[in-house]
Amino acid sequence: MNNSTKKVLIIAYFFPPLGGIASAGAQRAAKFAKYLPHSGWRPVVLTVKEDEYEDYYAKDPSLLEKLPADLQIVRTSVIRWFSQALRWRSGVKDALAHVGRRDPSEKASVPEIVEGPKDNQGPLVHSRSTLQSLKDSVSDLFEIPDGQAGWILPAVRQGLETIRKEDIRAIMATGKPWSALVIGAVLSRLTGRPLFTDFRDPWMTNPYRLRASPLKNWGETRLEKGVVHRSARVIANTDELRNEFLSRFPSEPREKFVSLHNGFDPADMPEESGESTPGDGVFKILHAGFLYGLRDPRVFLEGLGLAIREGQVDRESVRVTFVGSVGLDYDLSGVLTELGLVGVVKFKGQVPFQEVAWALNHSDLLLLLQPGTKTQIPSKLFEYIASGKPILAVTPTDGGTARIVGGENLGRVASPDDPSQIAEAIGGLYSDWLDGTAGVSLNSESRQKFNIKRITSGLAALLDSST
Repeated sequence: MNNSTKKVLIIAYFFPPLGGIASAGAQRAAKFAKYLPHSGWRPVVLTVKEDEYEDYYAKDPSLLEKLPADLQIVRTSVIRWFSQALRWRSGVKDALAHVGRRDPSEKASVPEIVEGPKDNQGPLVHSRSTLQSLKDSVSDLFEIPDGQAGWILPAVRQGLETIRKEDIRAIMATGKPWSALVIGAVLSRLTGRPLFTDFRDPWMTNPYRLRASPLKNWGETRLEKGVVHRSARVIANTDELRNEFLSRFPSEPREKFVSLHNGFDPADMPEESGESTPGDGVFKILHAGFLYGLRDPRVFLEGLGLAIREGQVDRESVRVTFVGSVGLDYDLSGVLTELGLVGVVKFKGQVPFQEVAWALNHSDLLLLLQPGTKTQIPSKLFEYIASGKPILAVTPTDGGTARIVGGENLGRVASPDDPSQIAEAIGGLYSDWLDGTAGVSLNSESRQKFNIKRITSGLAALLDSST
C-alpha cells in the first residue's frame, strides 16, 4: 500500500457475510470498499460482529471471499435496548393490570377505545388508550432512529479509537439503518473529519416506512436534518432522490447533494453466458429479491394470468420463478390457485448469491417489482443489466427505475396498478423471445456507466474534493 494513500472510515451496519434481504445494502458498501484502493483511498470498515445480527438476517459466507484479503474490518457489539425495554414494558403492563383488582384471582378489566359523549373537558379517556400510549412511548424511545439504535454507543466508542489509531481522513456512513448516519455525524463532530452520508433510500419520505408515533417522527426528523447539515456531501443513489433533497433542504448548498447510482461488478458475473433459445420450449421469467410490503407480486400475477387467458402467452411454454424471502401478510398459494397459475409460478426461497447470478444468466426475462416509489431504484436492476437479459419493470412509468429501463432500451415498463398493461408487456416480450429478437445490447459507454468500478472512482473524487 502506498504511504500516500489516505484512509476513509466506512460505517455500514449491513456488510458481508450478510446476504438475503440485507445483501443489497451490504453489497454497495462492500463494492466501495473493494474498489476505493484503485483510486488512492484505503477503506477501514466499521460494522457489526457476525453473531450480533438479528436472527432473521441470512448469512452467505461466500460473500466474504469476494472482499480483498487485506481489507481492514472492525466489528463491534450491539446493545439490544429494545429487548430490554420489552421486558420492562411487560412488567409495567402486568403492574397496571393488577391495579384495582379486588382479589388476585379477579381478571383486570381493560375497556376498549370507544366513541363517547363529549363535555367541556373533552372526549372520554379510557384506560386502554392510556396503556397503549405508554407502550408506544416506551417502544419508540428505544427505536429512534430505528431498531439498530443500540449500535450507536459501541460504534462511536470504537470509531473514535479507530480514527485516532488509523489516522482516518474522512468518514462515510451508509444507511439505512439510519443509526449508521447518526454514528457518522457524531464521529464527525467529535473529530472534525468530513462526513459523507450515503442514502441508499429516502429516510422520512420512504414509502416503505412504517407508521410511527409523533414522538418517533419528531425525533427522526430532527436527526435527519442534523445529519444532512453536518455532511460535507450527501450522496443519493438516484437522481430523483437527489432532487428530492434539493427540494426539502433549500437552505443547504446545492453542491452538497450528489448522486451515485448503484452498479454491477463484472467480477460477480458467471463466465458462461447461459443464453437460452426458443428451442428449449420454455420462456423463463425470474424475479430475484425479497417480497414484502408494497413489493407485492399480486398485480403482476393478475397480468400474467390475463396474458395466458387472452392467448398472448402459451401456458405450457412459460414458467416464472421467484427467488428470495417472502414477507407478505397473505398466502400466495391461494392467489396462484385463484388465478390458475399453479404449475406456472413457483417460489424458491432464499439461495446463495452465486446461485442467483447463475439463475439470472439462465433466464429469458427478468422481472423487477418496484411499485409505490419514484425516487428509488433497486440495486438488483444493475445485476439484471449485467446479465444482458431483457427486463420487465413493474414500476411507476415516470419514476427513476422506468427512466433507466426505458432510456437505455433494457426492456419494457408497465404500471404496477394495471394488469392489462402488464399482460401486454409480457405478451410483447414473449413474442420477441419466440422470434429470436429478445435481448439487450448496451453500448460500451452505457455499460461502463453502470460499472461499480467507475462509480467508485466518482466516490473517490468526492472524498478528494473535501479533504
